[in-house]
Amino acid sequence: MLAVTLNLGTSATTISTATAGSLGVCFARSLATTTTHTVSLGRYDGTTLHETVRLKAGEAAIFRMAPGDYAARAAVAGSRLSLFVLED
Repeated sequence: MLAVTLNLGTSATTISTATAGSLGVCFARSLATTTTHTVSLGRYDGTTLHETVRLKAGEAAIFRMAPGDYAARAAVAGSRLSLFVLED
């Protein structure tokens, strides 16, 4: 299992999955407390974040991750995102 809490800015922050043998199910939760703050995550090609999931303050999502590079960013700097990734 990979567990990480990211303190996000408004530019893409890479999500390191190097310690996971194979990516499986991911549980993501926005730790933002202001209702207008959102965090986004998705595939990252090294220059562009392709947003796939957007969470409002306190929201959570469960999804299966495909192999590849991922990143996240916040609408307002200082928002946090908690991720738990289970290996297949």
